[in-house]
Amino acid sequence: MPPKPLVPRTLHIPGVKRNGDLLYYIGDNGITFHPNLTIDRSLLGGIGLFFNPGEGGGNEATQTPQGTIVNSNVKQSFQSVADVELLRIPRRSTFTIHTLVRLLEELKIRDKLITIDNINVPPIKESELIINFLNCMEPTTETHILITYFLAFHTIKKFRQRLSPKSPYYQESPVMQLNTYLNILSATSTIKYPADHFHKKLDYISRDIDDEFVSTYCEMSQKIKLEYESLIEQLHALYHDVPLFDIAKLLSFESYFQICQAVRSRILEIPRDAHNDIDDVVGPPLKKMKAREAQGEPLENAVTTGLQELSINPEEGKSNVGSGRNDTEHTNNTDDYVIDVSLVPILDFVNHNHHSNSYFDIDRRTNDIVLKLRSNVQMIANEKFEVTISYDPEDNIKEFLYTYGFFPKIVNNKIGVSANFNENDNIQLFELKLNNLDRYIPKSQYLCRWLKVLPQIQLVIKYASSDTVDNANSNNESNMRVYFNFFSNNLPLLFIPEIAYNAGWLDVLIPHFIKYNNIPPNCRTNIDALELVNMFIYQEKHCDYINGIDPIGVKLTTTDDDNVGSSRKAPVLLSDLSNILQVTNSDFEDLIKKTLEFIVTVYLNEQVEHLKDQLDLKKKLVMCGLANNFDELVDKYQRFKFRVFQQIIKQYKEDLSSLILPESIAKRAWETKYRTPPREFIFECT
Repeated sequence: MPPKPLVPRTLHIPGVKRNGDLLYYIGDNGITFHPNLTIDRSLLGGIGLFFNPGEGGGNEATQTPQGTIVNSNVKQSFQSVADVELLRIPRRSTFTIHTLVRLLEELKIRDKLITIDNINVPPIKESELIINFLNCMEPTTETHILITYFLAFHTIKKFRQRLSPKSPYYQESPVMQLNTYLNILSATSTIKYPADHFHKKLDYISRDIDDEFVSTYCEMSQKIKLEYESLIEQLHALYHDVPLFDIAKLLSFESYFQICQAVRSRILEIPRDAHNDIDDVVGPPLKKMKAREAQGEPLENAVTTGLQELSINPEEGKSNVGSGRNDTEHTNNTDDYVIDVSLVPILDFVNHNHHSNSYFDIDRRTNDIVLKLRSNVQMIANEKFEVTISYDPEDNIKEFLYTYGFFPKIVNNKIGVSANFNENDNIQLFELKLNNLDRYIPKSQYLCRWLKVLPQIQLVIKYASSDTVDNANSNNESNMRVYFNFFSNNLPLLFIPEIAYNAGWLDVLIPHFIKYNNIPPNCRTNIDALELVNMFIYQEKHCDYINGIDPIGVKLTTTDDDNVGSSRKAPVLLSDLSNILQVTNSDFEDLIKKTLEFIVTVYLNEQVEHLKDQLDLKKKLVMCGLANNFDELVDKYQRFKFRVFQQIIKQYKEDLSSLILPESIAKRAWETKYRTPPREFIFECT
């Protein structure tokens, strides 16, 4: 029985006019795939990759993975005895700073051959336009560089379409080869630019409710719009006299924002052998595949066969490097690899699942990127399942919303997930930031900075059900338990009753600075007192932690603190933060209870009431419709918070201790990788 086609005829892929165009793109770029792999619509959203094990346990057909029978409560299943290679993408067919620079060099060489006497001289040379994009945007990160290139490619494409008659220069350009992928990026489902009402209410939102995701996304969006306006102004000045090159029409803000978001959401962190020269990396034998096609063999068969010929030993070619969206297997050889921020066609169709069944890796011999199905995945003959990877080992909800624009679901299907599935893994993370604490605790903003305390707490949300958990739409709070992660979190120090903010810290700044930095009494220094004062004032206003001095902004409260006049005593200061519990006779467990009492009975109660008002207002205005999908996402986000906060209040009333994260569940990575780091001023004293 012949394998099913990679792309079903009835499937519409956004941005792809004809499915054959995608197949030719795959073939031309040397991308090969397993015969049992298909592209199809995903229940997780958009387009995904799917795998059908085929008939039996793998002995009847070479394309079917060989496996062993596994007892299942559902029906008899099997799992493969080795990881199955599903997809292979040559390094040269990915988009990184290396491959894009190589393309730019090719364009520059091509453009040098064009003389003024040539009848085919273009109104704008592609290499010059790309360079001008880079000069105008001045990208500083690998992601931003990729965005800049694709904005230039989009502009070239639109300009090419406006020319009549068609210019051979543009029609024969190497940039034409990018059209299929560029079209996919332009049609990728992304979160749109927030409507005006969000920008008008930005200050209000940030002040009134814990909605830092909304405020952060709006601020990011506004920054992108300013970058766009600056780019348009500069390019208009450069090309205002070129006919048909109206840059504002060629590159609208909607297209600009779309490409920015599409690239950000699709990038992968791909390891590369540091000892392998990128220029020497070769892909599959394209000539052989094209020869087969010329001889009458269907393109799809040629592409499929290419993978079978290049299949590697299950134990060979594992880079095992990476984390996060770089969903690779881990190894100790990380020093031998560097990470390339990459766009990887076809591989970026793979959707996220917390309980992923696949991972991507690299072939050590060729540096090709390969997608592999894990050997411990349960399969049933002829039962198709979606291939998934993990964009991040932990479902950090705000990061998913900000980067990918969706709520991560926990999908626990019986088929297509790891055979050693553990329901204790049904966990997601959510960072609760306590905005505007000064409304509740006087001078708490300054106290936090001197105490080196971040006004935030990590919530660990555990789901009990083994079914699909859609946290954005579910109304079942009974399926949810919420824990506060106090491990390596000093927020409870803020609730020590014996401390207060020392507003007169400037009076003791100089001597304490000298003492803290061990400056000898007779040592001649170049310390500028005014500069030093301004430096610490800046830290208190703009940084999360104040460095370079002991906590002089915190004083111990005494009965004499309220005295006024010349007899007023100097405040008692902390010598350092390490002994604050001993000095104040405080018990940290008791402080945790005080922290929970404040968060639940004061802060969250107010948040819940505000959210309820917001949601009720939206019900009344629902007939007006949503401006775009950002409105929809914010609505889901607020409903999610409402359910979580209600669950916290419920657990608090039943048993306060049920809110404290048990050590048996906690992970060290949650304390380090999945918490917002503090903004700090790095103080160097010489």
